[in-house]
Amino acid sequence: MFINIKRYIYLISRLFLLFCIPTLFAISCKKTPPTKNDTNSFSVVLNTTYNLVTNIPDTIFLSIAGSNSSANYRLNATIPLQFNDQSFNGDNTPILLGNSNRYQLIYKPQSTGIVPATLIISDNYGNQISEKINFNIQSYFAVNLRTNFSNLLQTDTGNILIDIVTDGTNRNYKLYTYSNDTIIYNNTKDVYTQSMPLNLGIFQLPSNRFSFQYIPKLPNQLNYKFVVDIIDDLGNDRSDTLLFNLLDTINTQIMRTPPYPIVGYNDTLLININRPENIGAYYFTSQNAPFIFNNIFYSSGATINLGVTNNIYPIVYATSLVGNTQTINFTVTDSLPKTPIIKRMTTTIQPVELYTVSIVPTSPSFIYGTLDTLKLKINQSANINTVYTVTNNSPDLQLSYNNKTYNPGDTMRFYNNVNVNILLFPLRSGNIKVVLNVYDSATEMNQIVQTNLTVLPLDYIWVVGDNGTILKSTNGGILWNAIAPNGISNFDLTSAYFINIDTGYVVGVANDGTTNTIILSTVDGGGTWTTQNNLTNNRLKAVYFNSPQNGFAVGDLGTILSTNNGGQSWAIIPSNTLQNLSAVYFVNAQIGYIVGAAGTLLTTTNGGRTWTTQTISNDSLTGIQFVTPEIGFITNGSGAILKTVNAGNTWSTIAVINDALLGISFPTTTQGYICSALGYILKSVDQGNVWIFQKYIGSLNDILFTDVNNGYIVGKNGLILKTTNAANSWYQLNSNTTNNLSSISAIRIK
Repeated sequence: MFINIKRYIYLISRLFLLFCIPTLFAISCKKTPPTKNDTNSFSVVLNTTYNLVTNIPDTIFLSIAGSNSSANYRLNATIPLQFNDQSFNGDNTPILLGNSNRYQLIYKPQSTGIVPATLIISDNYGNQISEKINFNIQSYFAVNLRTNFSNLLQTDTGNILIDIVTDGTNRNYKLYTYSNDTIIYNNTKDVYTQSMPLNLGIFQLPSNRFSFQYIPKLPNQLNYKFVVDIIDDLGNDRSDTLLFNLLDTINTQIMRTPPYPIVGYNDTLLININRPENIGAYYFTSQNAPFIFNNIFYSSGATINLGVTNNIYPIVYATSLVGNTQTINFTVTDSLPKTPIIKRMTTTIQPVELYTVSIVPTSPSFIYGTLDTLKLKINQSANINTVYTVTNNSPDLQLSYNNKTYNPGDTMRFYNNVNVNILLFPLRSGNIKVVLNVYDSATEMNQIVQTNLTVLPLDYIWVVGDNGTILKSTNGGILWNAIAPNGISNFDLTSAYFINIDTGYVVGVANDGTTNTIILSTVDGGGTWTTQNNLTNNRLKAVYFNSPQNGFAVGDLGTILSTNNGGQSWAIIPSNTLQNLSAVYFVNAQIGYIVGAAGTLLTTTNGGRTWTTQTISNDSLTGIQFVTPEIGFITNGSGAILKTVNAGNTWSTIAVINDALLGISFPTTTQGYICSALGYILKSVDQGNVWIFQKYIGSLNDILFTDVNNGYIVGKNGLILKTTNAANSWYQLNSNTTNNLSSISAIRIK
């Protein structure tokens, strides 16, 4: 047993010496070449392209990493190389590299196929490394596309040249288009693809050229890429690309401006030039007529550059006499495509006379709220079809035609010659303008016509008087309607006050010898009335409201009635006087005044809850009005006019006539009017400093002006007077009554 173990160990050791040690030595030789000085060994890294093309130089990058910085290296190669501008033919002639760590070697293959190469790098210490490389060398050819155009219309074909440069090897070449384009080659039109290429044949010369016609695929494509692939019979593939624009033809259109030019005016032709790509330059030539472009005059036959932008270009021509037609010939040229595009166009100018237009109102003045008729007449002497667009440019008028309303800014249309009546609806009173803009589609001309109108203001007026008389006018006094309720003929109505066209109040006293009193109210403009009787046994002479809810009625023996609910109920307010009170006026909601007999003046500063009494004269005071919070006027029965400039603290007499003054009205702070029992009408335009007297036949009881020009007076025997010129003249209105009229109230509607 022991002897066997010893023999076994001996055999294993012999096998180890026979096989393992030689193997280790071989491995060591392969990984690390034998050196004379192991401390100065180095390593090598090669970087290159293994697939090369014949006659096309390529670079081999050589990197050396060594432990000795003073080592110098040399190279022996079996292939021709270039290093530092020196050529080595590959016969193992050493190439001295130097002591750098990185080198670039140029290899230019001279043949095709698999080319083995051996590179041996050694240093001056005897160290050496050998590297082997197998290059795959392909045959050489190149493709170059050329053309003489950069823009191609859809209607054109473009000639394309192909140059194939080879290394002289005879090969068969095939062609296909990358984008499946259509080409014509040798009079054959087809689409050549990878599955069905065009067989070009065998070329034997180093440089071969052929041409074909390209047919545009689609228009409106900028920078279109046309790609051709050439494949030889060895499978080598070369391609080249052309960039060009595939264009649509230009679109030119004449737009006449206007369709019918007006004699004596320049006529403008709008030349609409358009191509979707919006590139290129356009040229315009007028062949038989001078023209104007960009305010520059050009003679007949001149050519101008319109620019490179799609646009509508205005070309101006001068018109001749009416009826003389003028034919104009011109061209538009586009020089961008391969073949210049020339658009030849002709148009005819036929001048006509400018149309006439007139507007005539039925009346130069009418009352607000009523209608007037405007006659519109438009005439074109030439026998042409046209549409007239009439725009209402009157800011203060509505127009109506064929039962349709046209507000300011609205337009109506008429065909050919026009002779129509248009209704006018004024939107305010005063002096207004009728302004119409008339546009003719045939001549494309605008005309603005206008005329002036005087629209009298519309006054809603109520007049009351004896025997229960209540009259109403809704048209400034032209027509009057009796609107008194039944059963009040035994009352003489003394005062009326309306706060709007619907709500008003009337007071009166019995005329049958009793002491009955009456207060009437309406909320529908007098259509219906509410009656309140005998709230006091004292004669009521005046009514006034300083707000829609708060009102006052005053009368004999110091009577003051007050309401704070719009007249639904009334309460007696202490006046601290027994004098007969005849008029009431409020400057604002808090400050008010009442006047009466024996120079009595009552004042409130708390909205009428309490009143203070003072005596300012010995005469009966009949009317009062303030034009500012400080300046006010009072009339009396003896013909005196009193004025205050300090809110009623003191009063002074500024004028006296020999008659009882009964009514007062100031439409402005400076202009005022007063009427008297004997028919005097007084006017002041300077806040009462100077008064002008007029005498009218009749007894005048009350006066009211709704503005500086329009005023009304009522008096005995149904008298109603009106002025529209600031009392320069008066005319009598038909009231249809002979009863005494005592008071007037009015609401201005504008």
